[in-house]
Amino acid sequence: MNGYIIKKARPSRVPPAPARAGARHDVPTLKFRHAENDLKKAPRVSPQGAAHAAIQEVVLKHRRRYGYRRSQRELRDQRGMAVNHKRLLRIMREENLLAIRYRKYVLTTDSQHDSPVYVNLAARMTITGINQLWVADITYIPSKRRSLKCEGS
Repeated sequence: MNGYIIKKARPSRVPPAPARAGARHDVPTLKFRHAENDLKKAPRVSPQGAAHAAIQEVVLKHRRRYGYRRSQRELRDQRGMAVNHKRLLRIMREENLLAIRYRKYVLTTDSQHDSPVYVNLAARMTITGINQLWVADITYIPSKRRSLKCEGS
């Protein structure tokens, strides 16, 4: 029952409302009135291929940019399907439908500068033993108070 608390109907002092046509009186009532509306909104997904087909359709429609959270939201809001997030993630893993992470390549080196470029003297050397060549890199980090140096070798 979707985790809602179920109580049997209690007799009340207020006279019962007139029965609707086709109403079932043997069904227990829900404790909260809004829970009844929640149950009507999203029908449960059958464990068969209907869920798999709908998940595959949503993910491929968005070119595998939707992860399991956005896919679950679209299945719930657009298609009215209630799918557990753990089940959705498992299905997406099994069918290799997880979102592809597209990373934009960022250039960090400015090769088109006006400063002089020095020759790499280490490339000319022929190393025959240990401790013949040491290389270090110094990066200056500008700061409002003072200039900081980050040194590494």
